[in-house]
Amino acid sequence: MKLIKALDDITLSVENALVNAGLVDGLSLSIEEIKIAASPLFWFMTVKSKEASDKQSYLVWSFQSVSEMFGDGKPLAFPFEVNITLYSRNRVIDDTLEKIENAFIDLHYKFDFGMIDYDTNRMMYLYQFVVKAQVSEVEE
Repeated sequence: MKLIKALDDITLSVENALVNAGLVDGLSLSIEEIKIAASPLFWFMTVKSKEASDKQSYLVWSFQSVSEMFGDGKPLAFPFEVNITLYSRNRVIDDTLEKIENAFIDLHYKFDFGMIDYDTNRMMYLYQFVVKAQVSEVEE
């Protein structure tokens, strides 16, 4: 497996887990659909519009690290860590966080606590977690 394939596999896996947790990919919606969306939305790296940043809750995820594990001189697996940050105007969002945690645990990914903070500019709580796992190519 090559690095770019690993990045694609990680992206697909993370985004599928978020969808399984009940979130919606913000890039798949028009501005009008974003305005009326009831489910929390997610984006890769950053929120892409003002309408999206006005939502009650949304999630942003990004790569923290991707490395290579070698065997016999070739990459066998790519351990990775991704940051998951849920922004919310509500302090208590346990149900959403539990669904996200369970979606990653169901994939046998490690779901670690990062921090809880309050962003005074956005006037939102930040719930940050780190997801750790690895992807590899299964040879047949």
